[in-house]
Amino acid sequence: MDKAFYQLLSLAYKANKIQFGEKALEAIKNKQSSLVLFTNDISDKSLKRVLEKCEFYNVKYLEIDDSTFVSKLLNKKIVKLISINDKGFAKSLKEKGGIEDGKK
Repeated sequence: MDKAFYQLLSLAYKANKIQFGEKALEAIKNKQSSLVLFTNDISDKSLKRVLEKCEFYNVKYLEIDDSTFVSKLLNKKIVKLISINDKGFAKSLKEKGGIEDGKK
């Protein structure tokens, strides 16, 4: 991902349009999530759970950099799963992340 992608992610966080971890899973289930981001170091078990929910609820998803980088960027302890709960931010992040019609 490029700098613009992470600047937009940071802006979405400051605008309070994202949720993390278990709350992100709840957002998927409650159909609030427009895009799911997971770090490349998420556990296999967690990844399976996330992908199953995304597939079931038809939410697009994207793998991003490791949790250390993302956690520092957002000034959070540990970030491995993020739900983008705003269609505008999700659309822009999808474009910057290279997602079009298919899942990635």
